[in-house]
Amino acid sequence: FVNLYRYISVIRGLCIVPVFIVGIIWLVCVFKYFLRISKDKIFVDALCEEYLKRKTTKTGAFIIKDIKIASVFMVIASIFTIDFNLDGINILPDLVVIISLAISLFYFSKAAKMKKKILIFVFSLYSIFTIFEDYIRYYFADNFYYNAINKNGEAFVTYLGTVIAVAVEGIALVVVYIVVAKALKGVISDHTGYVLGKEINSEGEKKQILAIQNRLNKNFSVLADFAIVCALADTLASLYGAFYAFLNKNFGWLSLLSASCGLILVGMTVKAVSELKEAVQTKYMLQ
Repeated sequence: FVNLYRYISVIRGLCIVPVFIVGIIWLVCVFKYFLRISKDKIFVDALCEEYLKRKTTKTGAFIIKDIKIASVFMVIASIFTIDFNLDGINILPDLVVIISLAISLFYFSKAAKMKKKILIFVFSLYSIFTIFEDYIRYYFADNFYYNAINKNGEAFVTYLGTVIAVAVEGIALVVVYIVVAKALKGVISDHTGYVLGKEINSEGEKKQILAIQNRLNKNFSVLADFAIVCALADTLASLYGAFYAFLNKNFGWLSLLSASCGLILVGMTVKAVSELKEAVQTKYMLQ
């Protein structure tokens, strides 16, 4: 009987080396192929001309692509607003919210003009509060425990700081959602409401378009409103340690409440961006 695991390194090497060699050969062949194509000036010029004629004149395709990318990153941002605390530390970094929302608004801004200075200011404030909240939460988790809150003055002050930081960060997030909702009004007014190339013939159609755009705007306004609920739920969840230390009771359901609100926010975000994407695709479907 032979123990093959003793030769695992050799077996792995025998598997990797052939794939590595074949991969290098494939890359060389592909590089030579594209190099040969690039030297065919007639073909390249004809391809560029065809692309300019067919694609760049159809702006709808680019707008739809930008809206889709922006929507994906907006959903990612909403997912990372959920606090999944493990030993008092959020395992989903809040900075991902900033990065994802920034990418999302970058692509939205390609479709419509936005007040970038206001967005940058609000995002900067939220980033500062987020970094501070993460720092003080980590500091408390490394140096204290919940039972020390009512026994140690420094522990109490640090814990109070974490609660305030969570509350302030929640307020900043609400402001971010409000600013985002207002920023998206330009996208909705410019790229939804009617089919491009089809004439609007009646007042009824105009009212119908206005109703569609109002519904889309309302979806994002409701997101901003519900962000307030999420901020309150997160602040309550941060009070878990105080309840545990002073009342000697386990209020673990507060974290569950916070996570539930976060999941609802994700669902509402998916609904809002899905309806926006559908409306944008409807407008440009004849292009």
